[in-house]
Amino acid sequence: MSFFNIGRTIAAVAVATACYATSATAGVVSYSGVYPGSPTPTSKANTDWNNGTQTIGLQKFDTSLGTLTSATITLHGVIDTSGSVQNNSASDVVVNFYTENLLISILKPSFTGPFTPTGVLGQVLTSVNPNIVDLNNVVIATSGSVAYSGLNVGVTSSAFSIASGQFSLYEAAGGGSLFLPLYTRTQSLTDISGGTLTLVQATSAYADATIVYNYTDPAPAPEPASLALLGVGIAGLGMLRRQARKSA
Repeated sequence: MSFFNIGRTIAAVAVATACYATSATAGVVSYSGVYPGSPTPTSKANTDWNNGTQTIGLQKFDTSLGTLTSATITLHGVIDTSGSVQNNSASDVVVNFYTENLLISILKPSFTGPFTPTGVLGQVLTSVNPNIVDLNNVVIATSGSVAYSGLNVGVTSSAFSIASGQFSLYEAAGGGSLFLPLYTRTQSLTDISGGTLTLVQATSAYADATIVYNYTDPAPAPEPASLALLGVGIAGLGMLRRQARKSA
């Protein structure tokens, strides 16, 4: 290899090394939490979650790690349920379908109430809705009932992306605690004829959530060795120019 080619190689390596040393890198951290959190993550609680005391505890993003570029939350809800659908009317009831589910929602950290269907509008980050009961094509005689039960009926939500304009609610220097309120309500969808039904139920649930932060590291300052190598590369480029002039 000629001196010209060697010098060109040294210069290229020096410049490439210096660029590598100053480029930003991507990172990811995640945190998980559960409600209720004791005595075990699979403990379940009564499902009247509408007073602000039911929360999932996560962690804020630590801004000393770098710049937050995206944040996503995934919610998972599990229920145990049992009970019966009762016909209290004076005639048989034809149940084309009868579905009741428990809507479990995780709300924005800034939300403080009221915990009502209208109060939480626009405050829900994501929800899951495991089924309590699901009947189809059933006839329930007068004063009759149909029993049902379900253990560990679980549903996982899609990952919900936090808007960049809301990042300030999810990040802080040094990190810190992040508490997200939970809210529940039952909702039903029915198609019946011949009378009315009453749902008698006992339902308990737990919910867990995971938040994932993607970020970029600050671009590190070039190391002394990289600066020295860059200097060698610049000097090599100067020598190449001089040799090129002599050759001309």
